[in-house]
Amino acid sequence: MGGDWSDYIPLADGRVAIVLADVCGEGMPAALLMSAARGIVRSLAPLASGPGEVLARVNQMLLDPWGC
Repeated sequence: MGGDWSDYIPLADGRVAIVLADVCGEGMPAALLMSAARGIVRSLAPLASGPGEVLARVNQMLLDPWGC
């Protein structure tokens, strides 16, 4: 168990997003954080205008998940 993730996400018009990610740490805490990040990335990628927007929104959601 760990915080590494590599994947591809099919996008509109036949495009594909390639994701390589690593959470610092080991074990269950890293795996849980990566699981949250993975879910957010996979839900945002098809709707975003590009990688910069996806990363900015993922960062925002992980830092302030309740939007306070």
